[in-house]
Amino acid sequence: MLYKKQKFTRIFGALMMACLNGCAWAGAEAADAVNADPVDFSFVFFGCNRLDSDEAGGAAIPSTANAAQLKQDLLDIAALQPRPQYLFLAGDVVLGLPKFKADEKPDDKKAVKDLSDQLAQWRLLLDQWGKEPAIHDLLKDTKLVVFTGNHELLKKVPDPFVFKGGKNETVEVPNPPAYGFWQDQIIGQWEKAAWPVFIVGNDGPGKGDDKLAPYRNDHLLDSEKRLSYTLTLQSPAQKKYFFVILNTDSLVDDHTLGDIPLQWASEKLAAAQKDADIHDIFVMGHKPIIAPADTDDPAVAKSINAYQAEDLYALLNNPGLVPPADGKPPASKVRAYLAAHSHQWNYQSALAFDSIKNGTVPQVVAGNGGSPPEKGWQTNGYFGFTLVSVTVGGTVNLKSYGRPIPAPYNQQTGIQPAGLIVSEDIYTPPAPSSSSKPSANTAE
Repeated sequence: MLYKKQKFTRIFGALMMACLNGCAWAGAEAADAVNADPVDFSFVFFGCNRLDSDEAGGAAIPSTANAAQLKQDLLDIAALQPRPQYLFLAGDVVLGLPKFKADEKPDDKKAVKDLSDQLAQWRLLLDQWGKEPAIHDLLKDTKLVVFTGNHELLKKVPDPFVFKGGKNETVEVPNPPAYGFWQDQIIGQWEKAAWPVFIVGNDGPGKGDDKLAPYRNDHLLDSEKRLSYTLTLQSPAQKKYFFVILNTDSLVDDHTLGDIPLQWASEKLAAAQKDADIHDIFVMGHKPIIAPADTDDPAVAKSINAYQAEDLYALLNNPGLVPPADGKPPASKVRAYLAAHSHQWNYQSALAFDSIKNGTVPQVVAGNGGSPPEKGWQTNGYFGFTLVSVTVGGTVNLKSYGRPIPAPYNQQTGIQPAGLIVSEDIYTPPAPSSSSKPSANTAE
């Protein structure tokens, strides 16, 4: 794993043993309340809670979610002090990903039937759990942002070029009706609910237009205004935080995976970087820029498109699109890229690209929400969530909370509370005596 061990607060071994007998960790957060630099703004982030196809579906688990892990996460988050203002669920909340035959051309209704049924059952889970005071109060105060992963937007079809066991292997490709269904039906319904409070942006990229200049065209086949979007969120202290949600499987043709609306993102990030009222920027997407090295089959759609990865990372480090001076980009307000998709927790303080020598934006993969863990993550890994906090003084802290992965991973009873696994300051503002301009993320 690519951890900065010299700076992490790592209590993994002892914690895992303690968690087997129950964890008590609220005091770790309570200490922040009396800290000289208290928390101004915080949010929780994780993805990949869906079960595998072998365990999901049918009468037993109609939501296809790892319900026991999700419910325990909500209970654990409810116990955090101060309570986070937002909860981001980073895709693959249900199994989705329907399978069709090579010559099958389902109508729109059939193409999204599984997704529709599973999301309806997932929503019912929240209603049922909301009868418990802790979860009801959490989802009354903490707003939900749920965005798509590949399981919500793609489908599986036979691969004509790959055979195994005498039959075609399956391959993921875009499921076009799912794109409109998520935006018009799912989000349209959820955001009308009085409880819980769902929020979603509406300023994403529109359908591609060949008449536009290349730098203003992401070549989308249809509007994705509610799949990729931005949110400007405000803390009690009136500080503004800018979030960019990227659809990491944008619909550009009938087969491309991992595409992002890079031109749209560059315009949004450039404007936010120049906006003096924006304090910090966080960018999120289901798929990572680069898959962690120990991801199972890292070359198989485990990250965004390779031809866009370097450009995106360069943009995060220089969102103002200002020419670098002396090989170093100007200070960026982007504090992290947060993703899921790979079923583990992984932190990299900077990503390595040939053309980017001084990158400072970290990548956080929090795909340990309850889906089948990566093979290398099964023994010492954990399920849980990630808390990001910004203090009044401007320090950005990252905490990973987790509990042991049960055997089998989809066990629905005896789930223990999570404990603190990792704590890391991913950005520290410059001393007051230095420049008053926003500082780049610190990295060693």
